[in-house]
Amino acid sequence: TVWQKKVFVSANPAQLPGGGGTSVVSAVVTDNVGTPLQGIRVQFSTTQGTLQSRGSFISTDSNGLANDTLNTTSDAIVKAATDDGFSDQVTVRVSSGRIVCHMTVSTSTPKIGQTVYDPGCGTGGFLAQSYEYMNAALGPFATPDQIESLKHFTFYGREKENLIYPIALANLVLHGIDGPSLWHGNTLTGQETFGGLFQGAPSLFDVVLTNPPFGGKEGKEAQTRFAYKTGATQVLFLQHVIDSLKNGGTCGIVLDEGVLFRTNETAFLQTKRKLLDDCDLWAIVSLPGGVFTAAGAGVKTNLLFFTKGKPTEKIWYYDLSDIKVGKKTPLSMDRFDNFFRLLPTRSDSDRSWTVTREEIEARNYDLKAVNPNAKADEDLRKPEELLDLIEAKGREVQEALAKLRGS
Repeated sequence: TVWQKKVFVSANPAQLPGGGGTSVVSAVVTDNVGTPLQGIRVQFSTTQGTLQSRGSFISTDSNGLANDTLNTTSDAIVKAATDDGFSDQVTVRVSSGRIVCHMTVSTSTPKIGQTVYDPGCGTGGFLAQSYEYMNAALGPFATPDQIESLKHFTFYGREKENLIYPIALANLVLHGIDGPSLWHGNTLTGQETFGGLFQGAPSLFDVVLTNPPFGGKEGKEAQTRFAYKTGATQVLFLQHVIDSLKNGGTCGIVLDEGVLFRTNETAFLQTKRKLLDDCDLWAIVSLPGGVFTAAGAGVKTNLLFFTKGKPTEKIWYYDLSDIKVGKKTPLSMDRFDNFFRLLPTRSDSDRSWTVTREEIEARNYDLKAVNPNAKADEDLRKPEELLDLIEAKGREVQEALAKLRGS
């Protein structure tokens, strides 16, 4: 069967939540002749930033629908929402690319019975991928209690944006999470818009997977809630993540390069010191530039993996920064094959190396990945050859100018 999708997003851009208007997000998956598939239609509405009909699932049964179809449908919801006049009204938070999301989940290995949390969940990508990973691990012999726990008491998230929040709910329901526990509001200030679906959520979590916003600036209302005061959104999110983990809990987080190398700002340095003191930062993956360009973020990014409960003694790095990523050459999962092969032993290679805690402290907590095995591009041409080239190019320029003047 060839699956197709129909996505409807309706709202008056001049009357989005907060301005008295209502936005509605619904998704309908059809078969190849356009007949709506029973059990796949989901609809949510928000008015003035609150969920008006919480749990208003027309149906939540998505059994038998391929994950690729679910992912495509949720992608289309996001695209429709951001292309239909909403982009000027709603700041769409950067969300992680699916390959990076899948790799992060596979590295963090969430297990049945654990809780998974994303404090800036966007459209719910990390939570949906975690569900797929954990559901696959259950296999055909899952007990009713395990299935109930996975669908209702495992996945927790927070999202600030009025339009993105219902899209996240729709995405998670489409993937099979019957009771998505998502909190609507500002994670950093604690200001709640709607918290009805988050009631009963634990205060600490086993696994945190997140891609916090890059480059945001927070005011005093957010900063006063944290030990190390800064306006940098991603640094406050990192503090929140550390505080939200159980002892023994694991985190996979996407951070921009600036957080790693900046040491001249007190809060940056203090937060990184806290990270290394309270957690075992066991891996940093330097991602290619341009991974999130399509999502509106051109900054260089890294993946950090750490476990709370004991200090960091050494960090294993893996470097993918030399890989070119673009629209025609997207990042693919096979780029991480060697990473997963080396990960169990944290072995050295052309792309991987280990840095000790002492070396990190000597660098004043600069965590930037600098590959000691990288081969520098060296120009072996002689000075005379370079001068000849410059002269030849100069003659070409002069000839072109002469033709322009003559015309």
